[in-house]
Formats: sequence, C-alpha cells, structure tokens
Amino acid sequence: MPKIEVTTKQSPAKKKKAPAQSSASSQTSPEPQVETIPATEEAGSASDAIRADAQRAPASISVLTREEITDAGIGSVQDAGRRIPNAIISDQGSPRFTVNAIRGIGSTVRDDYFNNSLGVYIDGVPATTAEFSRRLGDLESVEVLRGPQGTLFGPNTPAGVVNITSRAPTDIFAAEVQGTIGNNGQRETSAFLSGPIAGKALTGRMFFDYVERDGFTDYASSGKSIDDLEAATGSGSIQFRPNERLTATISGSLEHTDQGAYAYQPFDVYKRRVVDITPPNEEVRDSQALAANVSYDFGAVKLRSISGYRAYDVQSAQDLSYNQMLASFGGGRATSDEDGEQFSQELRLTGRFDPVFNWVAGAFYQNTTFDYAYLFDVPAFGGASLTTSDYERRELAAYGEGTLTVARNLDLTAGVRVTQERHKIETGVGFAGEETYTLVTPKFAAAYHLDSDRQIYVSATRGARSGGFNRLSSSALGEEYDPESLWSYEAGLKTEWFARTLTFNAAIFYIDWTDQQIRTQVAPGSVLIDNAGRSYSEGFELEASWRPMQGLELSGFLGFTHGEYEKYVDRFGVDLAGNTLVNTPELTAGLAAQYRWPIANSPFVGLVRGEYLYTGDQYFDAENRLEQEGYGLVNLRAGIETDTFSAVVFARNLFDQDYRVYGYRDFEGSLLASDISVAGESRLVGVTATWRY
Repeated sequence: MPKIEVTTKQSPAKKKKAPAQSSASSQTSPEPQVETIPATEEAGSASDAIRADAQRAPASISVLTREEITDAGIGSVQDAGRRIPNAIISDQGSPRFTVNAIRGIGSTVRDDYFNNSLGVYIDGVPATTAEFSRRLGDLESVEVLRGPQGTLFGPNTPAGVVNITSRAPTDIFAAEVQGTIGNNGQRETSAFLSGPIAGKALTGRMFFDYVERDGFTDYASSGKSIDDLEAATGSGSIQFRPNERLTATISGSLEHTDQGAYAYQPFDVYKRRVVDITPPNEEVRDSQALAANVSYDFGAVKLRSISGYRAYDVQSAQDLSYNQMLASFGGGRATSDEDGEQFSQELRLTGRFDPVFNWVAGAFYQNTTFDYAYLFDVPAFGGASLTTSDYERRELAAYGEGTLTVARNLDLTAGVRVTQERHKIETGVGFAGEETYTLVTPKFAAAYHLDSDRQIYVSATRGARSGGFNRLSSSALGEEYDPESLWSYEAGLKTEWFARTLTFNAAIFYIDWTDQQIRTQVAPGSVLIDNAGRSYSEGFELEASWRPMQGLELSGFLGFTHGEYEKYVDRFGVDLAGNTLVNTPELTAGLAAQYRWPIANSPFVGLVRGEYLYTGDQYFDAENRLEQEGYGLVNLRAGIETDTFSAVVFARNLFDQDYRVYGYRDFEGSLLASDISVAGESRLVGVTATWRY
C-alpha cells in the first residue's frame, strides 16, 4: 500500500528528505534562489530545499512547491498570485497585458514592457511582460518575494519578484502523461520525459503542454465565446554535470497562444457576459526562449553565468463597438502588431568566509527592443489612423550584498545595486528621443535568530522604476515621464514549531514613494503614463501551515494593505489626494485543508482538498469611481492515487461567483467616455488523470 506523506508529495510512495539543519550564522543567503538543481537530487527534495532557504531568509517570501502546485491545480502565474497575501496578479482581458500589484505597489492599468512594477524570472532569466500570463509548465517551484528586490534583481521590481524554477533533468528515467476534460470545452494534455543521455554526467528533459477551452463571455450574434483559448507549449533542457564542481544547463521553450481577447462589457452589467460586437476579437502570441546556466564551484568562491534570449510576436484584432457610445457612431476596429526581443547576461560570484561572513557580487547586462504598430479605424472619425514606434532599452548594472554574523545569532546585511538605463524611441510621426537614467537601490537588514527555527528581522530597502517615453498613447506619443522611487520598511517574524510541523510567519510594512508612475487607459490600445507627487501604503501579512496529524495539511494567509495618494493632481487638474491606491484591496485571505488516507483493501490513497480565497474591496481607477466589492472563491478537489496513477475531479469557483478582474474609463474626457470592465472566470469543473513512470 502506498505510504502516506505528512508533508508534500510527488507520488504517494515517494519519501522526502528533510531540509538540512542550519546554524543561525548560515540562515541568511544573499543569493536569489534560482540555482540549478543537480540531476542526482532525490525527487521532491529540490522543492523542500527551496522552501527551507526561503524560510531562513529575513524577508517576506511565499513558496509554492511542485507538489502544492499539483495538489491545488495551479496552472498560471495569476493562479499562483491568488494564494499570496496582498498580491493582485491579473490581466485586462488580453494575455499580453497584465495588471499587477503587491502591497499597493503596482500598475494603475497595465505594466509596460520596460519599466515593470513586478519582475518575473524563469531560471534566473527575466521574462518579458508579454509572457506574464503564460502557463506555468514543467516547474519545480514558484517563489513570490514581496517588496522591493532592487539589489539582487534590479530596478523595475519595486512590488516584488515571481521567481520560477523549472524541473531539472534526472539521472534515472521518468515519464508522465496527464489529461484533463471538463465543462466549457476544457481539453488539456501534457507530458514529460526525463532521463540519462550519457550516464549521470549528461541528462535531458522534454515537456509538452496543450490546452483549449471556451471563453466566459459570448458574442451576442452567434452565442460563441469571445475569450476562448488554445495554447501549446514545448520546452526542453540538457544538463552536463561531469563532477560536483561544474554544472551546465541549456534550456529552451516555444509557445503559441491563440486566445480570444478584450471581452469588454459595460461596467455595471458585467454579469450578462454577452457583448454585441462583430468577431473576431483575437490575440495570437508566439514566443521563443533560450537560456544557458553555468556554475562552477571553486571552493571558497562560486561563479555563475546566466545567459538568456527571449523573443515574441503578438498580433491582435478588436471590434470597438463594445463602447455603446462609439457603436452609435457606427463602431470601428483596432488591430496591432508587436515584436519584441531581449538578450540578458549575468555574471555572479558568491562566497563565504566561515563562520561570520557571506557575500554575493555580480554584473548584469540586458538589451530589449520593441516594434509596435497600432491601427485605429473608426469611419465616423475620418477613417484609419496608424501609430507606430520603435523602442530600445539597454541596462548595465553592478551589485553586491554581504551578511555579517555578529555574536553568532545576529546577522547584519547591506547591499547596493547601481543601474544605468538608456531608453531610445522613434515614432512614425518623426519624433526621436533618448534619455539615460541612473538608479541606485540599496538594502539594509538585520536578523536575530532566537534559535535554529525562529528569527525576527527588520529591513529598509529602496525600490525604483525607470522613466521612459510614452509609446502606447497617440495623444502623448514620445512624451517623457520620470523615474519612480520608494523606500520600504519592514519588520517580521519567521518561526517553525513542533518538529517543524507548524510554520507561522508575520510581517508589517510601510512604503513611502515619490513620483509614482500612474498609467491611464484613455482609449482602446492607448495608455498614458504620468507621475503622482507622493503616495504611501502600510499593512501586515500572516502566513501559517500546520500538519497536525498524518495525512492532514492545513494552511492559510491574511493580508491587509491600506494605501493612499498623498499628492496627485491628474491630467484634468483634479486633485486626487486622499484617494485609495488602484488595485489595492485592503484585505486578502485564504484557507486550505487537504487530507490523504489509505483506502482499505485497495492500492489507492484517497485525496480531498478544499480552499477559500478572498479578495476585498478595491478600486480600478485613481478617481475611486470604479469599485469591485469583495468576493470569495471556493475550490474543491477529490480523487484517488497510487505510485503510478491518479484521477482527480475538481471544481474551480464552485458557486459560480461573479466578479470583475479589470475596469477602466474608456475615452476618458470625451463624449465617448464609458465605464468598461472584464469579468472573471466562471465555474470550471472537470477531471484530471495522470500516469507516471
């Protein structure tokens, strides 16, 4: 009979290695946890090691292991974000445009591609913002680091970092095939194959994923869905590890996503989920990625090189008659085409002078280009209007961070990163501009270890977001906006109890920032960026997990954030001081319970899981007119499993809760002004079957 696991699981019979014990002096590692996992590591221990490192770090970090991702049915970065306190990670009805905020730090409308508030890293390589909505794929873990990460991850991460680690090749043969079928046309399949190519020194891994489903909002004319989805992803990696010192991994991926988009509805009638527009509303994204990750351990010093290349092409088409005022003038259509390329290179040295000092130092280079064309065609307004721009961003940075252990239990950390960014733009109307920004992002922290399982810490960290030129607004095309900067102050407690079966972490924070960048969507495909004078946010977070008995796991989180604009006069001259920050619910919370038990007289283990995820009241606009009231989602999963097979039935949004994920004022300041929203996903039910070898 399969063995019941008290902690996490890969399959019911796979025993996990416990995290290694560490002294207080080694609790803090300044290096981001994106190391390649050796191929010889036992299945499941890689995720355990990542979680243990996160628990030791004096910072607010939430970790979703591979087992938790599987158990909860998490399929995207947005799904992961719902399980993180004080985090909003969603989109605006388009797979390439994301709306992100952590602790109130985020984007008013959507993140642009070169000055994000949130960073997403895949095996140490920054992902383009156009890929933030991608499916998770063949992952080992997802870490969400809350608060500015400007020292080690660079500027443009003032809200935090989503750090994704892929599963490494194994030196024994392993394979898995999974399929899902359900309502709303759900059809999904994925498979991986991993094993040795030339003994333990050379191993490889391949993965494929395909998904299709109907959408959640329909065309009035045909009854067919607007926001349907068809996506295919393939990835692979080869790892060379001839000895314990050298590890070299080359990985790559391809993605094709064909998704219905822009299922915009009037703000107050979003529950109808029917729009009178002419199909197709569509967005097609093709992306490619290639990375090389090489590390060599010299003994006292470890050298790591991370090289990355990413490219994408996105084409979209949209009917504009969702705006009823515009429809009364005969409507119109908009199309866009965007190409992006990114190359990055990082060199990092880490070392330790036992037993009192460890350090990391490195250099980073990145070059990113975007070519954008947007065609706005409304016959009543004189016909087609084309907006084009070519944008280039180059980044050079050097950084260092060190931790000194004083009196064995006290760790003092200081670090700094100096970044120079050059931004260049050329537009189709003859404007050309170039600007250089120098951004300095220091960090200071102190952690006191009560014992090996409990610590308290304080930190002060500067975050920044680079300036640039408006490229998504025809009315302000080429206009420059200023960099954004903030200081984040945090104090926290991280503890484990009862032989590490109970984990309880808490943090409080205060964030003070100036020249906050405000994004306003003034028309379809048109976003204007300007700066607010001063803003703040403050709050707290609680996270806990408990394994009170064999097979039973309980977990929960609670986040509270309150943030306001202290000094902000918008482009219409309206004073918005005292208004609540956009996309900042005061309360986020979640509870989950999961139980596994052996089914008598059978080879099966039973599984049942339930979770409740709550998002509080929030505003979609700085004027605080467009409000989404708080809502809760209930998810259930139940099934059976063995070492080689599992079958799970699931229900997401069990009670079919209606809610909005995005809203904005369309054609603000004109006779066509209308309040627009995008509805969240309705109920999905289905069954997933998995075969493992």
